[in-house]
Amino acid sequence: MDYKGISLILMKRMRGKLTQEEASRRIGFKTNQFYKYEAGLKKIKLCDFINLCQSQKLDIHDIFFRILAIDKNFKTDLEIQKKIFEIWLPISDDAVFLGSSTSRIWRLRNLKSKLDLVDLLRIIHIYVGKLKEFLESFGSLEPYKNFISNVWMMDPQIVISKYPEAVFLSSMIYLYPVLNAKTKEEKINILQKKSGMTKHRFDEVFSFLIQNNVILEEDGGFISNKYKMELKRSGNDASLHDLMWNIVLEEAYHRSINKNQKLSRESFKVVPVTTEAKKKIRKEMGECYKNIRDIIDKDDPAGRDEIIYFGQFLFGHEDDSER
Repeated sequence: MDYKGISLILMKRMRGKLTQEEASRRIGFKTNQFYKYEAGLKKIKLCDFINLCQSQKLDIHDIFFRILAIDKNFKTDLEIQKKIFEIWLPISDDAVFLGSSTSRIWRLRNLKSKLDLVDLLRIIHIYVGKLKEFLESFGSLEPYKNFISNVWMMDPQIVISKYPEAVFLSSMIYLYPVLNAKTKEEKINILQKKSGMTKHRFDEVFSFLIQNNVILEEDGGFISNKYKMELKRSGNDASLHDLMWNIVLEEAYHRSINKNQKLSRESFKVVPVTTEAKKKIRKEMGECYKNIRDIIDKDDPAGRDEIIYFGQFLFGHEDDSER
């Protein structure tokens, strides 16, 4: 996805009939910054993009509310940047998805650096899955057709309602055995076997996901067009949640083997507890995960090694109403 190309088109559209000099003055510059923006010599910061939208009488805070679920009371660029990371990027090992170094991710998360428009577009596409809706807030999608013609993904709610298996199939393509398979056919065979689905059902679902750009074919393999999908353990989804558990544990096993770490049945526990105990555990885990996130955020970006970070939702301490 050419986020930079998309950003250049968006900037020209937002400038409208203003000259580059006029648009530059609108957002507080005395020199012609828009020439640099539109020539691709400089990326526009989130703060300047917000100012530009407001100068054109566009309610950018309403757009952020609809697309990013950020309350309209958060007005400044740093407030919005902080909420973006809190809501959409809660774990600090996302450099590969933002296309940035871990040190820059750390600076952005801790407000030492400012998000630019290219960062914002990438986050909205990869994490939120609403780039199409975001761009439509500023007008027709026609000007972007050369950049994004074949990558729009069907609305995830429609995908999940039709094929709930999409949640784990789009994650399974990153399992070690799948990644290490040499051919596309081998990858598909492994996916089908590990999914536990009949071949007929797998072929139906997988073809649908390919045709609707949920899973993309790239360099002889597959990538997911949507990084963030969520599944609650309730009703008919319970078996899918359990299968996702198995996938996560298998990935943990493969990583531990590759790092010569021991992993046994004693590493995981299933125990009966009362409702009162669950409440206490939930509270303790909430504090624990907050402390873990703080440690990760404050960690020195240099010399890091990878850890497997299990989200709290995986531990089944949800409210009874969600069971």
